[in-house]
Amino acid sequence: RVVHWWLEDVGFLRERMAHKQAGTAVGEVALYFGCRSDYDLLHHERLQKCEAEGICRLSVSYSRKSNVAKEYVHMALSRDADLVRATLGAGSGGRFYICGSASTLAKDSTRVMHSILGNGDASRGSAVFSTLQEQGRV
Repeated sequence: RVVHWWLEDVGFLRERMAHKQAGTAVGEVALYFGCRSDYDLLHHERLQKCEAEGICRLSVSYSRKSNVAKEYVHMALSRDADLVRATLGAGSGGRFYICGSASTLAKDSTRVMHSILGNGDASRGSAVFSTLQEQGRV
């Protein structure tokens, strides 16, 4: 299982689609996409197609869309804490990728990851996160 945080390039998904079409098993991917509004939702049609074909599970967070509650990617990640723990748990082999602004997205996401991985204990989660970094999984 893989949780992949992706913002710009669809190459990763194209590769997964090619593997799936060739009959190769592909792991589960939860794709988190943050944008201000639909206008900023890059590759929307491709993302929907990938989701429809079982290439990924798509979660879009809008920070400024009309008639939609404000949500940031780290909030969606927190909502899906059980999935994240299962993905990165011992023996799962899952990986986690963060792409985006180091000053905001990565900082907020890392803070949430510490809480998730530590089951609410950020210091314990920080130790788990460090171990995952050493293993090249985050």
